[in-house]
Amino acid sequence: MIEEPLVHCFNKKVLIGLAVAAGVVLLAAPRTFWSAVPLLAVLACPLSMLLMMRRSRGGIQGEQSNSCATPGRVAEQYEELRRLREEVAILKARRHLGQADPVDRL
Repeated sequence: MIEEPLVHCFNKKVLIGLAVAAGVVLLAAPRTFWSAVPLLAVLACPLSMLLMMRRSRGGIQGEQSNSCATPGRVAEQYEELRRLREEVAILKARRHLGQADPVDRL
């Protein structure tokens, strides 16, 4: 059960990159390999986090660019806002008059 969250914590690209870096260190300076392994292990978490933050920020920006404000969409949003304001006004009036909210009856 504990292993599952750790799988989701680390990005595959980061782990592959760190493995490649470890291979390069092993080939270039074999004597320093064992001292570099802890450093690479410590770098895995922050690098994974940076990649995940970049991916989530890119996803949000992508969604924003896909949901361009078309006149039809703006009209729908204004209509929904009007309907919600009307609903709030009705609920306030009911509360003021002492009537129970239909949701309270459930």
